[in-house]
Amino acid sequence: MLSRTLSKDVPIIAAYEVDFNSGEGTFEKPFHMMLLEKPCCPYCGVTLEFEDHVSRHRKIEGGVKEWFLIERRSCPAGCGLLRVLADFLSPYKHYDTDIITGVLDGTVTSKIKEFEDYPCEKTMERWKAWIVLNLIYINAYLKSVGIRLFAMGIALAYSMVNLVEGLKQREQFDWLKTIIRAVYNTGGSLEPYRDPSG
Repeated sequence: MLSRTLSKDVPIIAAYEVDFNSGEGTFEKPFHMMLLEKPCCPYCGVTLEFEDHVSRHRKIEGGVKEWFLIERRSCPAGCGLLRVLADFLSPYKHYDTDIITGVLDGTVTSKIKEFEDYPCEKTMERWKAWIVLNLIYINAYLKSVGIRLFAMGIALAYSMVNLVEGLKQREQFDWLKTIIRAVYNTGGSLEPYRDPSG
């Protein structure tokens, strides 16, 4: 888990509006994005202050890269510097969140022409292993958030309800975005999957 004094960028998720006319989506001329909400520090709740922009890319169908300028904001209470990602950018993943969701749901496979080479089979297998690795934690974390922020009652913590499956049914296409937002915006993080074969 991260300490309260952060020395490196930590992601949080926010709603953005992308201006696709502002650039070419290249590293030299990235697309600009306008933040649609005032993000708060996931550790202390204070509204974050603008610091600067950094470039971040995502891969879409066919492995095409699109570059964006995303905001970095600092916590005035000293909790650290945070990258404010759009919800289509998953922390520490290069592919669009919708593609990752499609792989996890089985609707995006290497048998589909647009995805036959990108992402590769190995990447798809890693994403599936990543979500399995984090499933118990995600369910526990969502229950904790429900109890702390939405006063759902302590009985939720002891219930056998699978909140991830519930989200998949309710949100269908955006369930992974919802999970990532809930976990990262309340100070949590998901464990990276480390392939044991190297």
